[in-house]
Amino acid sequence: MIKRINESGADFVWIALGAPRQEIFCNKLAERTNAVWIAVGGAFNVISGVIPRAPQWMQDHGLEWFYRLAKEPGRLFKRYFVTNTKFLWYLFKEKGVK
Repeated sequence: MIKRINESGADFVWIALGAPRQEIFCNKLAERTNAVWIAVGGAFNVISGVIPRAPQWMQDHGLEWFYRLAKEPGRLFKRYFVTNTKFLWYLFKEKGVK
């Protein structure tokens, strides 16, 4: 795959595997190419209409994440409330924020 990317002359590689798989994948392979790797998560599903976007008022108020959580609680609860909380804790710890 790396050989094909390099031979293609691609400037960008879009990865839509979902977190954290796509970030791990990008981290392991991106340095072996000249392309910029962009992790887009479920963006292609939304753009293609497979998954509907939140109502406009929710988008306008930064609540699209809440809409997604309400639609897929089993899949997103852990990510939003466990994993993201751990991430913030490590971030604040690293930056010395108390």
